[in-house]
Amino acid sequence: MIYDVIGFPKSGSVSTQKWLESRGHDCTKSEWPFLWNIERIKAHLGDRIPVLVIRNKPDALWSFYEYFGYKGKIPFEDFLNIRVRGTNFLNFTPLEIFDYDRWINKLEPLKPIIYKLEEIRLESDYPHENKTMLKSNIPTKYLNSIQF
Repeated sequence: MIYDVIGFPKSGSVSTQKWLESRGHDCTKSEWPFLWNIERIKAHLGDRIPVLVIRNKPDALWSFYEYFGYKGKIPFEDFLNIRVRGTNFLNFTPLEIFDYDRWINKLEPLKPIIYKLEEIRLESDYPHENKTMLKSNIPTKYLNSIQF
């Protein structure tokens, strides 16, 4: 099979690509196409099957916050609603980027394969690539007080 992992940042897309390749599949990774319009995504995919990897949303947001250097610069609560100024992020907020239902619904006509990171990482041969250095767990106060 031929796949393109178009998953979300800090949600296991690099590891999933490596995992699919290790199982003999032709697989590429393009982390941002889920943000594009559907015609651009179709043109990008060609004959590849789209693969999305989703992750527990608070963990994904916290990892994004740390990995991209926001931690220590702005409070987490403020980070959730900033417009991310970067070509890849297309001016979306972190909460919009990780609005899985929004993107999955948009991609439904393409029949994507959807993996949950918390489940797929239980596979004995699933790698852990692109680690966030010095990663910490999301503080409980955010889990209990912020609406994700």
